[in-house]
Amino acid sequence: MMNKKTNTILFILGATVFNLLTVFLLLTLGVILTSLILQGRDPGGMGSLLLFAVFLLAVGGSFFIYHRAVKFLSKKIDIDRYFDPLIKPRQKR
Repeated sequence: MMNKKTNTILFILGATVFNLLTVFLLLTLGVILTSLILQGRDPGGMGSLLLFAVFLLAVGGSFFIYHRAVKFLSKKIDIDRYFDPLIKPRQKR
């Protein structure tokens, strides 16, 4: 069985990969949908604005999905039992 620190490191690495893949998937989907909507038309700068909006929505959407996944995971497993806290409280002198 792995210790808490190893579990924490593996969780952070897995969560980072999950978050990056989610951003990439949402960004790719958004760019495809934007290109289908525009279909070769030059809306005069509207395309770059739409791509910026797609980027913001992809980042926001991935944050939302990540937050929901961690919330779901924390209901299924006891976080304190398996993971070490990232920030430890200060010891009083």
